[in-house]
Amino acid sequence: MLTINDLKVGEMAIVMELPIGLPSKQTLLVHGIHLGGKITMIQSYPSQGLSLISHHGRRIALRYGDCNLVKVTRVDE
Repeated sequence: MLTINDLKVGEMAIVMELPIGLPSKQTLLVHGIHLGGKITMIQSYPSQGLSLISHHGRRIALRYGDCNLVKVTRVDE
């Protein structure tokens, strides 16, 4: 299964699995990212350790470590 960081810019995906660890999961839930939610990769900033995604019209910057824990499945628009 893919992670958020495996997505290319512009690709959409559905969240299939969230991390078990409380801090990472809590961060994602606060931003409204939950199982079955649709996200879009906007930009990846490896040198800064961030990924910029879109979820329900909001742009959210997430740490690479958190993105690697979220399992997703690509979807065609």
